Amino acid sequence: MQIVMTILVAIGAYLIGSIPVGLLVVRLKTGKDVRKVGSGRTGGTNVFRAAGPAIAVLSMLGDFAKGWIAVWLAQALVGTPIAEALAGVLAITGHNYSIFIRFDGGVGAITTVGSATALWPVSLPFLAAMGIPMIYITRHTSVGSMTVGLLLPMLFILGAWLGDLPSVYLIHGVGALFLIFWALRPNIERLRSGEERRVVLDQHE
Repeated sequence: MQIVMTILVAIGAYLIGSIPVGLLVVRLKTGKDVRKVGSGRTGGTNVFRAAGPAIAVLSMLGDFAKGWIAVWLAQALVGTPIAEALAGVLAITGHNYSIFIRFDGGVGAITTVGSATALWPVSLPFLAAMGIPMIYITRHTSVGSMTVGLLLPMLFILGAWLGDLPSVYLIHGVGALFLIFWALRPNIERLRSGEERRVVLDQHE
């Protein structure tokens, strides 16, 4: 029975992650398809380009919630560390490759933070304290996303070493790292060539 529930929760986590929050909120606000703006992704940065900061914040809250809810369901319905870790990874996978929009999506950094927070709330302030300043300093959200991806496995290793986390949670950390960097391959190439888009954080910039 536990195996069946684990499979059902895994499927549910992917479907929750697949909800294209960014596309929905931009369409409701502006009537635009966010996939036809900027990078073509459905994450917060492209939502910002398409519909402004307020809608971008709403989109990011939704993407965070997808990761958190997926892990919470695994905790409530299965309760095994492996199911919880996999639920987080599958929510990120759904966000990046949504079945509802022909496997388009985003990078998954915010959904990663949401699922990591459900697994270990202590991770949230660390991820925010590193990821947000990197975006502000570099003006590249891709750098902030990569920072989150690189930091998370290290945090989970630390948590396991301290005895606060099951070591199997590292599946989530490594899976998120892979998914974020895989999605960011074009951005990494543009960073190397100096052609990556900058985020304008101030209207006077």
